Formats: sequence, C-alpha cells, structure tokens
Amino acid sequence: MTPEFDRGTVIDTALKFFLSRGFGPTTLDDIAEAGGIPVETLGAAFPTKESVVLDVVDDMLAAVVRHLADGEQDEDLVDALSRAHKEMLGEIIAGTGAVPLERMQQMGLLAMASPAVAELSATRRKQTLTPALADHYGMKRDDPLIIRTITVWSAVVAGTYAAGIGDFADVEPDADLRDTKRMTRRLNHAFEHITGRGGH
Repeated sequence: MTPEFDRGTVIDTALKFFLSRGFGPTTLDDIAEAGGIPVETLGAAFPTKESVVLDVVDDMLAAVVRHLADGEQDEDLVDALSRAHKEMLGEIIAGTGAVPLERMQQMGLLAMASPAVAELSATRRKQTLTPALADHYGMKRDDPLIIRTITVWSAVVAGTYAAGIGDFADVEPDADLRDTKRMTRRLNHAFEHITGRGGH
C-alpha cells in the first residue's frame, strides 16, 4: 500500500487482529505488517492502537450527535439518546451509516471481549455525549440531570453488551449479520431493564 493507504481497510484489519489475538498483545507493528505498510506511515495516522478503536467510536458517536439534534426540546433526555442511537444503528444496518455493518459488529464483539476497549469506548462516549446533550437542551454540562442521563445511558450500553454475551453474539457472530434485528432487540431489552420503560 502507498502512504495514502485505505483507512477503512487498516481499521478492519486491526479489529480482526484484536479479536483473534487479543487487544493487549496486538501491536501497531502487527497491524502495519498485515496491511503491508511501514509502521511509521501507520503511526502518522494512528499513533496508538487505541486511536484505531476510537476512530470507529468517533464515527458512530458523530452520527448519534447529528441525530440527537433532530429531536425536540421537550423530548426526555434518556429517550433522546435512545432514539439517536437507534437511528444511527438503523442507518448502519441499512448500509447508509457512519461505518459498515461488519465494522460496527466487530467493535461490539471487541467491547464484549476486552474490558479495556469497553472502558475506552465508555470514556469517549461520556466525553462526546455530555457536551452534545447539554448544548442541545441549553443546559450546563455539569447539570445533575445531564450527568444522571449520561450515567443511565452508559448503563444501558453496558447492558447491551452483556445481553450480547447472553445472546451468544460473541460466539455466534454471524447470527447478528443474518438477523440484524438482534442488535436492536438487545438495545431495547437493556433500555427497558435499566430504565424500567419500554423501548421506543
């Protein structure tokens, strides 16, 4: 590959390595070698393996923020996050989303398999959604309602990953690609379990 390498191909290669070898043991050298590019070239775009993961997370969160802004001011905050995430998910499933379906699935599997990746994603989610939610509702970022909403939503996402393990998504990943509604069902189940309200 040339220095103008395909970022998507490199990301997909990295995710496969993380899943097969483990996130911890995999290095940038491994990813560069598999992609046929100098590690220096890879490092200019992705300084760390964490930055590879965050590239996918950021793409998905950007779509969530965009959909969040479509809501009305009187929409419940947790419901707003649920709606925005489902719209992001729906676009990906339809093939018109922020990332390819298989890439999103690989990220989900990685979050199920690696506590470090789950924590990395959770931290970035909080960093991104807190200001987006506050700005949308005209509230301060440290408003207790904003903080509580982000905490609840973090629990919903964690519950969705846990439901994926219970649904054998980690050992039968192709099932999610055959029946993409499984992903939405897990999100709805986690939302209802955590909030006590039905999914929308």
